[in-house]
Amino acid sequence: ANTTYTVSASDRLGCSVSQAVLIGAPPAFDIKPTIVPARCSGSADGSINVVVTGGTGTYQYQLGTGAFQTGTLFTGLAANTYDITVRDANGCLSKQTATVQQPTLLRVTGTSTPTNCFGANSGSITATPSGGTSPYQYQLTTSRTPQSSNIFQFMAVGAYTIVATDQNGCTALTNVTVGKADPIDLRAAPVAATCCVCPTGRVILASTGG
Repeated sequence: ANTTYTVSASDRLGCSVSQAVLIGAPPAFDIKPTIVPARCSGSADGSINVVVTGGTGTYQYQLGTGAFQTGTLFTGLAANTYDITVRDANGCLSKQTATVQQPTLLRVTGTSTPTNCFGANSGSITATPSGGTSPYQYQLTTSRTPQSSNIFQFMAVGAYTIVATDQNGCTALTNVTVGKADPIDLRAAPVAATCCVCPTGRVILASTGG
């Protein structure tokens, strides 16, 4: 390939002629995969699109050990490293690896503030997400309306389930309970004055709850 050869011919009279001949080769393969990552951790919705130059004629494409195909797009892929093989019209093969990525696993935790003396709906819930792809939306299973704020206010005593949804539609759930603050218990302990006319008496207050 890409080598020059000299071809000579002679007749019976001793006359000869020579000619230089170049045996060429098609340009080398250049495989450029375009990768779309999986949308959620563990989902199989990534894709690889293959763009090829070089070689000869039309191409066929193989992913892993699957069958060759004429289409350049492979879909329904989970996070992994894949071998892509390209075959041209001459049967020449070239291989390239491509890695489909995925986001980290979406998780959500919840904390609550109990109701207090300001009313039965004075509690609150705070959701804290991690992983996935921001921004996030939050929703309680008792409501049909998602919100961008991670704080739910005006909550009554009870058990709730928080659903966090990221930009790709991946979801995570967690349970949280809103309790009730203990009632305020105020105690007063008088301390007598040191003499009948001395202004040294006092009251010591102590409280719990609230």
